[in-house]
Order: sequence, then structure tokens, then C-alpha cells
Amino acid sequence: MALFTRLHGFCAVGRCLRVTLMKTNGFHSLSKIPDRSPPTGTRSFFFKFLTRRSKRDLMEADDVPDAFAMIYRNTMSNYILGAQIVSLVTGGVMLMALFFKSEYRNRKETVEWSATAKSSENEEIVYVTIFAVILVLTQMMVSRTPVRIYKVPRTNKYIGINYGHYFFGKDKFNFHLGEISKVESRSILPWSENRYIIQTKTERRPVLLVEYFFRRPADLYIMLGEQKDPDLQEEEEVK
Repeated sequence: MALFTRLHGFCAVGRCLRVTLMKTNGFHSLSKIPDRSPPTGTRSFFFKFLTRRSKRDLMEADDVPDAFAMIYRNTMSNYILGAQIVSLVTGGVMLMALFFKSEYRNRKETVEWSATAKSSENEEIVYVTIFAVILVLTQMMVSRTPVRIYKVPRTNKYIGINYGHYFFGKDKFNFHLGEISKVESRSILPWSENRYIIQTKTERRPVLLVEYFFRRPADLYIMLGEQKDPDLQEEEEVK
């Protein structure tokens, strides 16, 4: 019995020492799997590019006050930016390839003329022309597609954000209630029903808007001037 009591005491002391050492070393006997560290470097870039950013992060990136109301958010903004980057990079690579190819041809001392070589040059011109048209259309679509629109509270002022003509650049433009109108078009293009014109005192800006991306359908009709703005009505009642 005395031996059992002594062994029980040794076990208790050993358990106490083990727990003490674990606490000292910062470990737990039933510790969970450590959380994964956030991605860094290239992984961080693609993680941010592919994930949906919060409203607050977008407002900080657009440099607008927290009091502004985001009434329009194009959820395809990452794809729009990706299309711009791919088109610009591809265009630069093609221009460099054409430049080095022309330099290589000029350095040739003799050039044998043949119908095959002539047709090959004509095909290259056709391909370059087609790609140039696609590049221009892509940049035109990017410049005409707002990614976000903010409403300045208790005013009739709006602020639009779209991507600029260079990498990760942004273009910010202002307009007021009623200065935007829908373009009536019979074009067969798929975006013909989403065409709008912003006509201010200083510029005329064509834009492409999708009703689905508005915070609520009423925001579009208020911006067009077809529906009264509740914020302005409350401001008039207060006055």
C-alpha cells in the first residue's frame, strides 16, 4: 500500500512538471493546428486579385470618404483589369517582335524575292491589323466601363471610377443628377442596351452600365432623373 501511494505521488509530480514545462515552452497538450500565414509576394498579389475585396477596402483604394454611398459596383472589375493588362502586354510583345523582325530583315544583304515571301508579308499585315483593332476595342471598353459609382450624401453629385490607360491606373470623373441619359441604339452589339452618355459642361463621356450591378434599381432611375431622390427631399424638408 505504501509502495502504491509513493508511485501515485511520483505520477502526480511528473504530471505537474510536464504541464509546467509545456506552459513555459508555450505549448499545449491539445493544441490546434497553427493557422496558416497569409500569402506573401506573388501569392499575395494573386490572392488579392482573385478574391472579392470588401467595400471599405475599395473605398480606401478609390480615396473617397466613408460618408459616400457606393451605389454601383461592377463585380467584374478584376476581369476588366485583367483584360486591360493582357491586351497591353500582348501588344507590347507584338511590337517588340515586329521591331526585331524588321531589323533582322534589314541586316540581310540579299533578299530573294518570291510569291511565297510576298504572301507571308501580307498575312502578317492582316494579323497585325486585326490585333490592333481588337486592342483598340478592348481599351475602349475598359475606358467606358465604370467599376464603381459613389453618391455624395445630401447632394446631387456623383463620382465615377474606372480604370485608366495604364497599369492599375484609375480615372475619377464627376457628374450630377440628370447629366446622364440612356442611348437609344438599334445596334446588334451585345452591350448596345447598356450604353449611356454623361453630358457635363466640360465633357461628353460615353459609359457602359449594367442595371444588375446597382445597389438597387431605384439608384439608376434617380441618377437618370426619372425618380425623385429621397435624400434631397429630406434635405428640403429640413430647410
